[in-house]
Amino acid sequence: MQKVSIIFGMFLALALAEGCRKEIVPAYSDYAIDFSTKVWDEEDATKAEITSASNIAANGDIRVYSYLTDGYPSSFTASSYFDDVLVYSGSVWNTTTPRYWPYSTTGENPQKSLSIFAYQPSSTGISSWSDAAFLTGSGYPSFTYTTPDAASAQKDLIVSESTFRSYLSGNPYGQISFDFRHILTRIGFVGRVIGVYDNIPTVTISSIKVKGVKPTATYNYHSGWSEVSGTAVDYTAMATPVRLSSLYQNMMGDGQYLFLIPQSTNGISIEFTYKVGSAAPQTKTVSLSSSTRAWTPGKGLAFEMNYTMDRDGTLTLTFNVKDWIDVNIGTTIN
Repeated sequence: MQKVSIIFGMFLALALAEGCRKEIVPAYSDYAIDFSTKVWDEEDATKAEITSASNIAANGDIRVYSYLTDGYPSSFTASSYFDDVLVYSGSVWNTTTPRYWPYSTTGENPQKSLSIFAYQPSSTGISSWSDAAFLTGSGYPSFTYTTPDAASAQKDLIVSESTFRSYLSGNPYGQISFDFRHILTRIGFVGRVIGVYDNIPTVTISSIKVKGVKPTATYNYHSGWSEVSGTAVDYTAMATPVRLSSLYQNMMGDGQYLFLIPQSTNGISIEFTYKVGSAAPQTKTVSLSSSTRAWTPGKGLAFEMNYTMDRDGTLTLTFNVKDWIDVNIGTTIN
């Protein structure tokens, strides 16, 4: 009788343990993927337009491509998991369709590795997503980008990736954190006019164009930009006349900043039309060279025009390229 009681007690303990195990294993829907965003800030460089997590949403939806990845870090293989768009609503980012961490068939917490690549905005200028190298474990995904013709259509393109992550590697569990970085160069124009005593001329800038810019390149999530290509394009940076004053003045209005692919400045020129007082408009072209401040990802550049009137009435133009932060002028957002 004592032996039977012992056996019955063992079965009862096993049944209770099984019941407890089932109670603590969450349902599949408990493994939803949560998303968070922030912007990487390079202290020694001028930021582009998207400067904080609070205004990422204003830049549009986020495109994401996800992959199941196994075998990292020595080597890995990948397979497509889902492609989707993150939409900002109610202070959180959500995919258009609920997405979940890959679930283990053993009933344990999902531990399969997941890699997700993102860019924003989700559509402007992006084409030809390529992931063949990543699927075979020989490289990272890439996409082709072509700069839109109109300045108002050019956006602050930002990218991020979260690779080889598991459900338990998130903080909190189940979260994918995107740390976005800027990959275009932002160009704006500032100017002022300097006179002698009260002899300050009236200088009005009516048009500025950046000419000879290559519009297309491929961006790789590991190696960055390829060489630019395509027929050179002239971009209009501003078309609303601006009258300069003795203080530095931002000549860029809403939708007039240029967001361009980083490239060599050889062969690029700046053409601007201006007039002094009531005189006829004049057009001047300044050619850039390899010694001009580099167009690098995430850099905001100020093309500075200083008009100086000498005592004898001679007007001289000085043209410089600086980091935007050095001219201490606020910006607006495309």
